[in-house]
Parts: sequence; structure tokens; C-alpha cells
Amino acid sequence: MLASTLPDRLEMGIIPHRTYTHWVLPALGLLYACHKWTLAHPGIQAQIAFYLLLGYCAHLLQDSFSKSGIPFIFPRKTYGANFYITRRMSETLVVIVALGGLGLYCQQKGYLDKNYLKKEAEEIQIVMEDIYYFATKNR
Repeated sequence: MLASTLPDRLEMGIIPHRTYTHWVLPALGLLYACHKWTLAHPGIQAQIAFYLLLGYCAHLLQDSFSKSGIPFIFPRKTYGANFYITRRMSETLVVIVALGGLGLYCQQKGYLDKNYLKKEAEEIQIVMEDIYYFATKNR
């Protein structure tokens, strides 16, 4: 959830809304580079970075269907599919349909399987223990 809100959070009232933080070209470039890094160095850190960027790009994908759109080629020129207006019921419906589709996809791929989730939770616990160890080691 955190990653999907990053494009808006990074603006911090300084950057105009839906410009540089919503620009598709750099986001997709980073996603591609991170995917290559994940393949070359499989590990939880690379996966976390990849999924953070994936959530970031999911935000951009959703915003691309709005009336106000997002920048694709240039950071100040936005394009949108005009399916909904932000902060209205139509946006809520788009999110519900998207989450439903994602849930069905995850179910079919086995990502919601109890054993799969248990394995992922164990890997996250190991990473959290490593982070705690290195954070307390330097005190």
C-alpha cells in the first residue's frame, strides 16, 4: 500500500501534482532496471525494491485512466483515458474492479496459497531480523 501512494507523497507540496512524480518514462525505466537486478541478484532486498516500484507503477496506471491523466513523454503534458474523475464514486468503482481482478489473478497463480504465504512471511522475518541486527550493532 505504501508504494502505491508514493507518487503523491513524493510531491511534498513542492512539485506540482501529476508532473515529475507521475512521469511514466522514468518509472518504467526504473522498473525494468530493478527487474534485471532482481534476476541477476535474487534475494529479498531486490524483490522488495521491485515490488515497491511495481506498486508505484500501479498508481500511475490507475491515474492514467482518470480525466486529468499523467505525463507519458514530457513531464508537464498529461494524457488520460477519461474513465473517471478523481475523488468521485467512479474512481472507487475503478479501484474495486482492479482489486477484484488482481485478487482473481493472485488466486489463479497460487499467490494466496497458505504454504506460499507462509514461506514469504518466513523470508520477510529473516530480513527484518537482519535489519534489526545491523541497526543495533552500530550503536
